[in-house]
Amino acid sequence: MPTLGKTTFELERLFRLLNAEYFADELERPIITVQTSGKKPALGWCSNDKRWKEGDKAAYYEINLSAEYLTRSDVEIVTTLLHEMVHLYCSEHGIKDTSRSGTYHNEKYKTAAEAHGLTITYNDKYGWHDSTLKDPAIIEKLKVNRQAFKVARQTAQPKASGKKSSSRKYTCPACAITVRATKEVSIMCADCMELMTVES
Repeated sequence: MPTLGKTTFELERLFRLLNAEYFADELERPIITVQTSGKKPALGWCSNDKRWKEGDKAAYYEINLSAEYLTRSDVEIVTTLLHEMVHLYCSEHGIKDTSRSGTYHNEKYKTAAEAHGLTITYNDKYGWHDSTLKDPAIIEKLKVNRQAFKVARQTAQPKASGKKSSSRKYTCPACAITVRATKEVSIMCADCMELMTVES
């Protein structure tokens, strides 16, 4: 059975290789997590501060890959990880690379990303956000372990409310016209002068 331990181990291995390839081993090691994307359809994220503590000291940034998107292709997984590593680089260097609560990527993000292995295109909603690998041959070099990306979290299905409707349907026995009421009533069809009956 696949485990998330295998997934995070592989993401940490890929982080080390990408750090060496594109950042001259400069980036601090973050805590790498796999969590749900929640209400936002984010493929991943990087904290802009050190969210993880060691003892009393804020010690580590966080990079997350969203659990719903783990079974994407090697290229997509690596692109997302590298995209978040660029955010980490910007945080470590005091570069304000986003606005609108971290969703809009500005030109500073584009500049940093294109200096570190990505090609960035503009998106009306998210700014300089859409990322592709400059050198797709890096995938062969990384030798991604596909066994680490065999499962993904399903999105929650909406639950039935479990509430019974309090509405009742009344029908005229003569003309079959219907009306609804939220409580039991005695109602007459004025056209037919017939007492309407409730459907069971």
